[in-house]
Order: sequence, then C-alpha cells, then structure tokens
Amino acid sequence: MRAYEAAEAAAHIRLALLEQRESFVFETVFSDPVGDKLAFLLQAERKGYTVIPCFVGLDGPDQSEERVTMENLRQAIRELPHVLVFDNGDLARPFRKVAVFERGRAVERHLPLPRWLPGQRPRG
Repeated sequence: MRAYEAAEAAAHIRLALLEQRESFVFETVFSDPVGDKLAFLLQAERKGYTVIPCFVGLDGPDQSEERVTMENLRQAIRELPHVLVFDNGDLARPFRKVAVFERGRAVERHLPLPRWLPGQRPRG
C-alpha cells in the first residue's frame, strides 16, 4: 500500500471508530494544509470524545511545513479544550513538557520555551 492510500485508509478507520463511539489514539504530523486532522479532532470533540492533542515539536523542520504545522497548532489551542505541548529538540531531555493549554489559555509554561513555539512566550 502506498503512503497516500495508507493515509486514506487510516482516515476511514478513524471515522468508523468515531461513528462506533470507540476509544482510540492516532498520530499525525499536523502538517496538512487543508486542516483535515484538526477538523476531525473538532468533530470528535463535538461528538463527546475527550480530545487531548499532545504536540511534540522539534527545531529545524522544513520552514513551509513548519508554518502549516504551527498554524494547525495555534488553531487547535484556540478551538480544543485541552492541548499538551512537548519539546523533543534535546536528546538529553526528550519529550519535555513545555506548555499546557485549556480552552485557549496557557495554564502551564515550563521555561525555557522552544523557539518553534511562536507567540507563547510569557509576558513580563
């Protein structure tokens, strides 16, 4: 099965699980420019699922992909009730939790915040 066929099959499986009200977890790089993954998360949340995206970021991805990913992350923070953000840029401290957002507001920030997390620096 080719990559796009696999992605389409995975999307169908996610929708079937949603309709069956089954619990599930899925992974995405959140880089789709159309916003299908975010739309799916919002649909699941409206159907009563507890949706908690765990975003793991890195320094240095391709710039255009990074912009799409960051826009999807910003929108998820605004529209989903809970979003966890992790930094995976330091092998000595992998998956370091850097922020927790609830209903669009930062409820936790762990300094230093990574450079790739634009607009989330503490005020002061």
